[in-house]
Amino acid sequence: MVHNSSAQCKAIPAILKGQDVVVAAETGGGKTLAFLLPVIEHIRRNPLPASDLRLPAVLVLTTSQELVRQLAAVLHQVDPELARLAVNLSSSRQTLGQHGSRACPLVFATPGALLRATKPQDFAFTQMVAVDEADMLLSGGFERETKQILATIRNQPLLKPELNRCGDDQVERVRDVEISTEHTQTIFNYGKRSVRNYIDYKFPTAVFAVTKGFHCTLPKLTLYSHDLQEFMAGGEFIDEQHARCELLYQILTSSSGESSGSAATAHEKTLVFTNSIASADALLAFLQMEKGMTNCSVFHKDVDRAQRQLLLKRLDSDAEADKDLVVICTDIAARGLDTTKVCHVVQFEFANDVVSYLHRIGRTGRADTAGTVTSIESTENSLVLDKIREAGDSTLQSAFSRKRSLRKKFKKAHRPSNNGY
Repeated sequence: MVHNSSAQCKAIPAILKGQDVVVAAETGGGKTLAFLLPVIEHIRRNPLPASDLRLPAVLVLTTSQELVRQLAAVLHQVDPELARLAVNLSSSRQTLGQHGSRACPLVFATPGALLRATKPQDFAFTQMVAVDEADMLLSGGFERETKQILATIRNQPLLKPELNRCGDDQVERVRDVEISTEHTQTIFNYGKRSVRNYIDYKFPTAVFAVTKGFHCTLPKLTLYSHDLQEFMAGGEFIDEQHARCELLYQILTSSSGESSGSAATAHEKTLVFTNSIASADALLAFLQMEKGMTNCSVFHKDVDRAQRQLLLKRLDSDAEADKDLVVICTDIAARGLDTTKVCHVVQFEFANDVVSYLHRIGRTGRADTAGTVTSIESTENSLVLDKIREAGDSTLQSAFSRKRSLRKKFKKAHRPSNNGY
């Protein structure tokens, strides 16, 4: 790292001062190091007594097993000595106690795995918490577990009296670092249950480290789009799904996502996003069985962990055998996948909301590299597309709906009337 990124310049000084910080930056903007570097410095500056070393001083929470391991890998690159002491919790079979009496200054974990592996007293000396992918962890399926962890740490009897309050509804300062994900809409306040409202309520003095590129597409992305209805009008297909599959095959075997061309994209690693596991599996079968494409795989939550890890390594590999790898995935791959080797992202099925759209296209063109994004568009995506096009090259802040997804609005607008029946 030659120069600090904008996110790092804004966030690191405030974190080192012990302030609550929200980091909001464009994809590939260096958010991981923006919180990991001061975490390392904090541990070095504030070592626990030898008798308490087995209890974590810092927790880093994230959303998936893959991101737990990815964060640990980044730490190993920066500080191998500390990385050897860090504990990674990502499965239900792990416990903090199984690591014995060795030092455990830092824990990377998913919220569920952390709760299963620990007891409340294990957080007695926890001084700092980093919440990666905060828009997901503080809402939806992760919300209850994440907030339970934060409340447990706030109420530890060994903390300073001013940090120890009996009720979770008390607004008191605690050194938690909310790390916002790429382009997340939840930095904005959309009601009482929004993540922004939670941050404002629990951490009223938080510093917001927001970069100019937040909510903007990356500068070196080339965007292509294909209208599915127009494609269907030019040929004969069994149904819309068959046409969509044929169009995708044409995209994968043409140049840079254009609708025609003879230059194959065989030298590009490609991520193909679908909206469901069933769709991903069906597309894999189509490409392998009907089109004879052998160098493609699926990546979703039903794929076993070892296979997912292998695919992540192949995506980041320079091996000749992996140069034309096509990975068909769900949105599990849209967050945090940190590689500069993916040249092409294809939306086989368009994202249901602007948040997912920005995360998906952020998997290519990272770290100032060039990337291509190709989207298959249809009438059911019209509301999301209209919001994105209205924003143009400016920030996409105005494109975020109150409830994240615009698909519900589309269904409501196109619901047949029962009047007269």
